[in-house]
Amino acid sequence: MSVIGAQTSLPLSTVSRILESLAGHALIERDEDRRTYRLGRRLLALSSRVRQQSADLIRFGRPLLEQLAARSGEDAGLSRLQGSHAVIVDRVEGPHHLKIIDVLAKPEPLYCGAFRKVLLAYQSPEWIEKYLGSVKLVRFTPNTLSTKAAVREELERIRQRGFASSFAERLPDAACVAAPVFGVGGEIEAAIFIVVPAARFAENGSPRLAGLVVDAARQLTARLRGEGCIAERPRRGKRQHA
Repeated sequence: MSVIGAQTSLPLSTVSRILESLAGHALIERDEDRRTYRLGRRLLALSSRVRQQSADLIRFGRPLLEQLAARSGEDAGLSRLQGSHAVIVDRVEGPHHLKIIDVLAKPEPLYCGAFRKVLLAYQSPEWIEKYLGSVKLVRFTPNTLSTKAAVREELERIRQRGFASSFAERLPDAACVAAPVFGVGGEIEAAIFIVVPAARFAENGSPRLAGLVVDAARQLTARLRGEGCIAERPRRGKRQHA
């Protein structure tokens, strides 16, 4: 307790009350010597549930990513929210040698890039405002959204269209299309996306890519909800390091 007090600059009486409250909710447990604490059963159970959700997402999502990469000819991936950042949890490469390399599990800001903006757009209004109130907008490229008003407008467009696109917002040579994947309770579970070198983006046709991504997101949503596969809509007609 004294170590916690020293590290947090809180009075020992305050530290004691906080620890007792956490222990009362089974978030921490006191060791037998009654001087040290460890993670509680409830916190471990919650952590286990999160890991299982990620495992289910990857298990159900991997076949759809493979299908998406084959149909689009581009790299496809899945991203989830981790705290106030986006992380890529799975990725399937397309056939092209020239590609954009994103790092798995690397935390990235939510206000730039299609799959990151999708994860932000479908949070609650309170969550979004808290995020925007705390984040500093770094301009990675000339196309990065540079004001919070612009971010809010972009998030509204994403919700209206049901998908997001980006062109050289996070990396100067990268374009992306992404759509939301929802869980059983209607909350956003992940973003599924295609990432393309900017030079090849117009060539592939962004409306076509958006249709493929939205279809894949709907299928993954259905699988996570235990609804099986749903019918797809008719479809219209060197390495760079991140």
